[in-house]
Amino acid sequence: MIDFTWFKKKSKLEQNRLLLLVGIVIVFGTWSLMQSTPQIFEPMDIPQLSMSQQDNKNDLQSPISNFDLNSWNLPAISPKNDVAPLKKPPVIKRHPIKLITTPLPPYTPPPSPPPRTSPPARITYLGQITEKGQTQVFLKIDDDPIAMLPGRIYDGSWQLISMDAQQVRIQYVPTHQIISIPKDHE
Repeated sequence: MIDFTWFKKKSKLEQNRLLLLVGIVIVFGTWSLMQSTPQIFEPMDIPQLSMSQQDNKNDLQSPISNFDLNSWNLPAISPKNDVAPLKKPPVIKRHPIKLITTPLPPYTPPPSPPPRTSPPARITYLGQITEKGQTQVFLKIDDDPIAMLPGRIYDGSWQLISMDAQQVRIQYVPTHQIISIPKDHE
């Protein structure tokens, strides 16, 4: 039985790579086995030398006996004494790159936008809901509806101060200006 625990310990990517490699080896191995044609070697007659024929070796008609071993002799390469010795390449002095660093100026955050000095001109009373003893007032400030509870600051600039049957009083927090808004619709 083959133990594949080492394979299971590999990551999913490594397992996929190994499976792909094994698949490629199998496909190309099968393909090469199907493509190769078996070579059939025919038996060759080798003449037997008898004692009387060993003296007369040149009479044999074997292809080995006609082979000239000297035809493969190549000229020997010998080192020449008149060759000049190799010169060392010139040494190039390298200058290290000098980094010029200038200190950065200290970080200064961008200036914040100046606070609004006057409240928006259009504030409209939309209505109110009293639920569980708390009254929630709905106002429209510059086309933005806001639901306000007493004492909370909204958008960092509005706070509901008080309300009665005729009007709602809100404070514009940046300037501490108090604005009265009538409850009757025009």
